[in-house]
Amino acid sequence: MSYISDKAAASQRAVASYAGVIRPGVRRLTKGALEHQRANEIRAIYARAESGEFRYGEAQDMVEKQTGLRNSMHPKNVDYFSVFKTDFRVPEHAQKILETYGEDRGEGRHLYRFPVVFQTTDIDRIIPGAFKRASGDPAYFSQTGDDGNRYCHYYEKLSPEKIQEQRARRVIKVQPHMKTRGPCEPGKCQDFAEGTCKFVGELSFYIQGIPGGGLTKLATGSEYAAEAIYTELMRIKEVLGTIPQVNPFAPGRPIFWVTKELQRRSYYDQRSGERKTSDAWVPILVTDIDMGSLISGRITPAPQLAMTPQSWLATSVVAPPAAVMQPEHERQKQASSEARDVLDRLRTGAIAETTEGAGPFESSPDGDESHDRDEDPFDPAGQHDPQLNRKTEAPAQPTLTDLLVGTKHSKDIVDIWLSVAGGHAEMLARKLHSLGENALGEHMLLTSIIRENGVDKEKFMQYIGKRYGKGWANIGNVYGDVRRNLQSMIKDGSLNSVIEDAAV
Repeated sequence: MSYISDKAAASQRAVASYAGVIRPGVRRLTKGALEHQRANEIRAIYARAESGEFRYGEAQDMVEKQTGLRNSMHPKNVDYFSVFKTDFRVPEHAQKILETYGEDRGEGRHLYRFPVVFQTTDIDRIIPGAFKRASGDPAYFSQTGDDGNRYCHYYEKLSPEKIQEQRARRVIKVQPHMKTRGPCEPGKCQDFAEGTCKFVGELSFYIQGIPGGGLTKLATGSEYAAEAIYTELMRIKEVLGTIPQVNPFAPGRPIFWVTKELQRRSYYDQRSGERKTSDAWVPILVTDIDMGSLISGRITPAPQLAMTPQSWLATSVVAPPAAVMQPEHERQKQASSEARDVLDRLRTGAIAETTEGAGPFESSPDGDESHDRDEDPFDPAGQHDPQLNRKTEAPAQPTLTDLLVGTKHSKDIVDIWLSVAGGHAEMLARKLHSLGENALGEHMLLTSIIRENGVDKEKFMQYIGKRYGKGWANIGNVYGDVRRNLQSMIKDGSLNSVIEDAAV
């Protein structure tokens, strides 16, 4: 062990370097800024920040320097993330993120959703949370002690007398020492009550398709959002024993996505003291993997390098098993083949004998994965039931009534869905039910929303295909995200323009 490794292992603040930062919100010009005598200059500076040239904070400082106006902007909660060139070590990476994952929903190109890969299975390193007072002196920050309790720390300010004293003792490198202020108790803290000390959660990750060795981070001041992401990761790790980095069903396809969801939040009005509620766009982590199949033990995550010290293992990891030593493309091909076989068994009870009429939920006769072709799960007539070709008797399965009742939808929604599905209702319901993640219930809601709002289904399907990629219909989690996305676009009036652009 070297000095650096000892120091890094002992320091709770030791993290990988960050290549860039994605921010959860935006800022808007205040009324005073818009009515200022030099409003045109202020708007020009703001426009440069809005385009991603530099951060809103930098723009606000520039406005103050040029016009003397302080606090020219205020925070605004929106349904997308902010990406600024000055937040990235390589500014071109910010532009690449927007080009790769950005969408134009009628208000310019913004980042609504992006895939992430986590660098470790240690959740406390993936999303550390702490209370910090960035402004003022000293700068307080919280850390968890060896006893598991949270303490408030700061670095003592060295006075000229203290520096002279150390110099007299021939101390060449004068350093401030960390002091413990006491237990960190936000409910009893005056700084927290005044709003100078705030919660800071930082989700760190890599973004698939974006070059660079450094991590990207998403900072949030919402305890609710950070807690929800932490809990989701903890649940996955508890079930699988790890935080997967490779999708065993489709190697190369992202497992985790970060997006925003409109949630109802409660708060206390700072003037009246009354409890109120409001809607806010909150960052969430979406897991895009068939957890049911993994839990059932029918397929296991692709092998990953052991992270445990050799002395803890029953066998040495100096010579890994042959399966681990296989070339990457061979392991991906094998994992993809196993995943395809498992999905066939899960959905049909046996290996499907597909024909040319196979729908988006089965494999084609030549072995190509279903996501290698366009799919339309909203067209029941396009579905093929492989069970018609089976000669063995299938195990007892829930009836169509059982499946529909299980969604707990109203009679109106069920009737609309049944009228669209027609004679293919039972087959389609079973396929959607097999995907898990309430895919059947979300599909029924989508069908109802599309019909009631007169959505152009063909153009909407083209948009979904471009946004989520081929094969999306085989992923249970996506249906809920599609439904929320559709409702959001209907609400803000951007639906027609968005799907028209996708159809071009």
